[in-house]
Amino acid sequence: MDAKAHAAQLRAEGAEMAANLNDESLCIAWMITDSAAVTEELAITRGWLLDELHKRLGDDLFDEWLVDVDENGKGVDPVSFFERREPVETADEKPVHIRQRIARKRGNGFYRVQYGPSENGSRTLCGAPAGPDMAWGETRYPKKLAYVTCDECKRLRQT
Repeated sequence: MDAKAHAAQLRAEGAEMAANLNDESLCIAWMITDSAAVTEELAITRGWLLDELHKRLGDDLFDEWLVDVDENGKGVDPVSFFERREPVETADEKPVHIRQRIARKRGNGFYRVQYGPSENGSRTLCGAPAGPDMAWGETRYPKKLAYVTCDECKRLRQT
């Protein structure tokens, strides 16, 4: 393998490693490299981290973060800028429904009870196809019921 191909492979691996970090780990990695002694490897690593920070923060927040400094004139932790970014909405997001309550059946100790689809909790309250659903018992408190996006399921659960 020649030197150019090897360098390209290392660049791709480094960028992939930065992309696999969650937001908090990415910010911690950036702050750790901020106080380290400057070397060629550190500069390359910071470049990967900067590319990933730019991709996740977007142009406006990234530019704002780059020029922001603390009272000592040093760069600030990018965590606060992650908290300010707008949530990403996906078009293929499925609604969250509530599954029907599981039937209470008892076996006789020898045979196991076989549940039908209407009894095993695999159907939703509104009759929609199953997807990212919450169980009947999970939605008994308003805190968990807030995650349900199907209004019909909410109405049926609260009546």
